[in-house]
Amino acid sequence: MQLIDEIHNRVTAGFEGAESSDPITAGPPTYDFITLDVDFLDFSRFVGEIEFTFNGTFEGSLSASLVRSSSDGDGRDELRGDAVVSGTFSIVAVWDPTADPADLSAGDCTIVDWEQDLHVS
Repeated sequence: MQLIDEIHNRVTAGFEGAESSDPITAGPPTYDFITLDVDFLDFSRFVGEIEFTFNGTFEGSLSASLVRSSSDGDGRDELRGDAVVSGTFSIVAVWDPTADPADLSAGDCTIVDWEQDLHVS
């Protein structure tokens, strides 16, 4: 799902951009939990297809393994990153009811509002 991928990318970028004397490399974040709530659904009919727009909120907690060069330059430090994220999203999907089989294709997914709280230890 594009929304999950975008959350992963933003959390990874947040960890790797964290203030540190040495650059941090983040492993792929894993979810402790994630909730997605659709608050609004709208649709429009066009010739041969129906476009759906889903708007909603998300909230999640993620963690990742982090690595940086040790402060004495001799080796590396293994760290843990924890993130709490929340925000709003909008997803557009298009359905062609005449296709065989009927196909629903996901369109654009946009994170409208984004908040994150990162901790590196």
